[in-house]
Amino acid sequence: MISILWGGDSGGSCGENNGGKGEAAVFPTRCDVVVKAGVEVLVDSVVSWFGRMDTLVNVAGINQRKPEEAITEKDYDWVLDGNFKGAFRLRQKAGQ
Repeated sequence: MISILWGGDSGGSCGENNGGKGEAAVFPTRCDVVVKAGVEVLVDSVVSWFGRMDTLVNVAGINQRKPEEAITEKDYDWVLDGNFKGAFRLRQKAGQ
């Protein structure tokens, strides 16, 4: 199981984990899926840690909590990048 904490301002870097190899079946890490290079480091780290990746489940999402008329195009692009492009990047890298 890989636990990914998403967010550009959450601190930590992609592939950073909080446990030693073999200590648990969980690989906790942080990754901003909007950043392509971060996704690549994440998937490479998971494969290095476990030896392979059998399954990828995308269950995270982001949102702007504003009235619709207050959401800017930049806000909307950020949501799309996180929810769709991030999932696409993860699937694409994991499938290589």
